[in-house]
Amino acid sequence: MKKHAFTLLAGILIGALLFGGITAIGSPVTAVPTPHHIFVDGKPVSVEAYTISGNNFFKLRDLLAAVDIGVWYDHNTKNVYIETDKKYDPDYQGPVEAQYKAEKITVAGKRAAGIPAVLTIPGGGGPFPAVILCHGHGGSKDEAGGFVSLSIALAKAGIASIRMDFPGCGDSKEDFAAANNLTNMLDDVKSVKAHLAADERINANKLGIIGYSMGGRIAMLTADETFGATVLWAPAGTPGPGDMFTFMQLEDQAAFDALYAQAKKDGKATYTAIFGFEQTLGLRWFDDMLSLDPFAAFSGYEGNVMTIYGDKDIIITPEIAIAASNVAVGANSSVLLEVKGADHGFGMYDDDPAITQFVIDKIVDFFEDMLCAS
Repeated sequence: MKKHAFTLLAGILIGALLFGGITAIGSPVTAVPTPHHIFVDGKPVSVEAYTISGNNFFKLRDLLAAVDIGVWYDHNTKNVYIETDKKYDPDYQGPVEAQYKAEKITVAGKRAAGIPAVLTIPGGGGPFPAVILCHGHGGSKDEAGGFVSLSIALAKAGIASIRMDFPGCGDSKEDFAAANNLTNMLDDVKSVKAHLAADERINANKLGIIGYSMGGRIAMLTADETFGATVLWAPAGTPGPGDMFTFMQLEDQAAFDALYAQAKKDGKATYTAIFGFEQTLGLRWFDDMLSLDPFAAFSGYEGNVMTIYGDKDIIITPEIAIAASNVAVGANSSVLLEVKGADHGFGMYDDDPAITQFVIDKIVDFFEDMLCAS
């Protein structure tokens, strides 16, 4: 039957209407419903068809549905693909990789090194809403695959995203101790935001931001009227360094002050994280943690907020996350999401994909509601 179908299609592909609609080019033409009947394997089928200047024109999708052959349109390449090994599915949009385009880029920033980033664009015409993804302390733009999956899920929902490596992380060429501090990370977010605004595929009036862990602190310090929606994902957002004590295995403020004194003396100080690795922080990191107040910055935010926390998180406890959520007293809306069974990794770092996917689905739903509504 498939061979018969291609014999039928070969004579009409050029005249077929791919997805409906008739465009008249040149002099006016008249289209009337065709009086002819269509049969597949001797059985009549209902197919919308028109006669124009004595020729029959069909919607390609209708014909392929009648013969049960897969078809999809690639918005990026502007090509139509017929897949004879697939059955017809009206919701099929092609292979996953064809539903979006991930572009590895380097965004120009304040510092010479540039900002490694991935810009993920949905298939279709745009312009699209866009979300900036801010990773956690010492993490990367991929967050063990969690941010990759989130970017793809957003793209499938028609939302672009950009995720960057902060200084000294992932593909960044900068030295972590010298350059990883809130001042530089905030500059990078501003540069990435400007990059989005200059891209004609992006609707700069429909922007969101999401911050995971330390990225949540950055989101709170950054969010303003240009961001219609903000997601705080286990945000390390309490003023001062206290949110980092468990991660850094510091017993109290005195232990932090001892590290700070070392950084003042040597320009840097080294600690051992809760996961066993050593990390060196520069003096500016300590200064910024003490001087930049996320509560003060976020208190005036008037957009829409979603705050996510895990009930098993000992690094950013539920109390810390809820306190951050409560700061934006003037927010248009505020949603709290407790994730049962989730620690600070939310499945991304301990191979629990069900938890990760649950969070991703909720985030995508939130941004769809807040950024995609007309």
